[in-house]
Amino acid sequence: MVHAHPPKAVAMTVAGATLEECIMPEVLVYMGTIPTARYATPASVEGAEVIEEVIGTHDAVLLDRHGAVTVGGDLMTAWERMEKLEHFAEIVTAARALGTVRTLSDDELLRLKTYAAKTGHDIDISACGRSCKGSCKTSACLREIDRVAGAIAEGLREAGVA
Repeated sequence: MVHAHPPKAVAMTVAGATLEECIMPEVLVYMGTIPTARYATPASVEGAEVIEEVIGTHDAVLLDRHGAVTVGGDLMTAWERMEKLEHFAEIVTAARALGTVRTLSDDELLRLKTYAAKTGHDIDISACGRSCKGSCKTSACLREIDRVAGAIAEGLREAGVA
């Protein structure tokens, strides 16, 4: 396990941005999605608990407004994942400054999963699209947007507004 305070990755949590979207194939293959754990006071028992809530199913996790934790089969792998996490944050930050960040489509994700399996990696593409912030375009995200829009429309109809 490696714990660090990578500046660009931490800045993303300060801004309320996420690295959990499925954007870059090599990040997905090498360490999967990168969730942000809920805020906890650093060095507290709660801090350990929020890490424990997500690290069992992820190789990397951002700690809200604090830092990051990465794991691997050995220290070198965990360290490499920390380096890749910060590099990914730098790329996403630069891309957002340029405009819309494109996520991988469902078709691209399925092809990536097939390729990864051939190279001995199993990636969980079900985590892709859980966050509907920004430019999320996966069908799961679009279904969630449709569901929420439908619920709002129904509420307006019930209130006699629409």
